Amino acid sequence: GLLVVVDNAWKTSGGHRLRNEESARLERQVWQFDDFSSIEEYRQAGRDAGFEIQACRDWSRHVSKPIVLRFSVSAWLGQRDWGRRLLALMYPLSWGTSESDWREIKVLAEASRQFSHYYAYMAFVFRKPRKPSLR
Repeated sequence: GLLVVVDNAWKTSGGHRLRNEESARLERQVWQFDDFSSIEEYRQAGRDAGFEIQACRDWSRHVSKPIVLRFSVSAWLGQRDWGRRLLALMYPLSWGTSESDWREIKVLAEASRQFSHYYAYMAFVFRKPRKPSLR
């Protein structure tokens, strides 16, 4: 069979040490996760479960990097009266966001930008080898 896993993963096993730094702590709080596995830990878990690795692709450039950029730009705009008006035109639900909320969003956006350097948005494709038939 085929198993596809798409998840954030630490770029290196040393990423676990970063989980308690302020930027990582804020990210974990917002996104409600405890920790990531590293890319190598995912690969090893697949092998340990009897799967062969078909592909391992980093989709960060297409998925998480644009999200982090959009968050940073929105937070920057939210610090300015004209930026908040522009955001409200594009995203009407943002109209009621207070200045205090925008200050918090700015802190979270910066934490997200810093944290994004240490993880990758990965797609792992594993294949379970066929067992030989006994005919």
